[in-house]
Amino acid sequence: MEERIKKLLSLVRKERIMITKMVEADEKDNALLFNELQEPYKECSMKTDELLQQMIDDDMYDESIDYLSVIIDKKVDQQENVTDYVSLLGLLNIYHSNEESQSMVNSDSDVFSNEFIMQIYEIYLWYMKNNNYEKEFITSIREDIVSKLVNSRSMRCYFAGNYEDAAILADPLNDFNDRDRLGTVYASLMMGQISLSNKFEVYDGIFDPTSFESRKKLLEIEFAAISTILLRRGFLIPPNTMDYSDFTEQVIANASELVDKYNKRIKNEQTKILIK
Repeated sequence: MEERIKKLLSLVRKERIMITKMVEADEKDNALLFNELQEPYKECSMKTDELLQQMIDDDMYDESIDYLSVIIDKKVDQQENVTDYVSLLGLLNIYHSNEESQSMVNSDSDVFSNEFIMQIYEIYLWYMKNNNYEKEFITSIREDIVSKLVNSRSMRCYFAGNYEDAAILADPLNDFNDRDRLGTVYASLMMGQISLSNKFEVYDGIFDPTSFESRKKLLEIEFAAISTILLRRGFLIPPNTMDYSDFTEQVIANASELVDKYNKRIKNEQTKILIK
């Protein structure tokens, strides 16, 4: 098991590095670099998928999760980087929840996360192309978004060039068409985002200023993504019906302004549309 995890960590690290470069290429509309990276990324992700499926098929999920959790706890205590370990943990959970991970069928826990992250990425690209920040901020927010992309089935398909599969995974209506259930899940998604934002304020003064501000901006983009999805699906879930802090109130207000600008974007803006 340890040897398999070692190989998987190496592959996950390669995926993260390539996705980071592809995100940077997307930000700069560098289609040449993006396309050059797609094939090697696809080969790497296929190897990752194969090993992950073997772990699940060989009933090594529980043992692997326990093993990784212990390592992560130790590294956190020692203030070491755990990015790739956490990513691998997330991928194992996704493969475990999706018994047939190579299929275009999502588990209940995965069905909405793909739509959410793809919408986040679409707004992120638009926002970064239309705003100027210092290099340190750009690097920080890019690292934050990449940490989400590496654990998304739809985005991994996107970076591998499997656009049709990515679109299928990002559309919950491919799995069911129960409007009441859609509303319940979207409300839960909003409540979860509010809870996350309420808790994030405590890191002010703990994170360095650049990291704090970049993660706060990503929170705004995430709220904007939820709002955009609700508008597209025709749902109204007013956030003022839920408890939130003054900090979250400001984040939501900023996100609302962002959505207005995003929806009013002019045709000649170079906006990459991932969700139809």
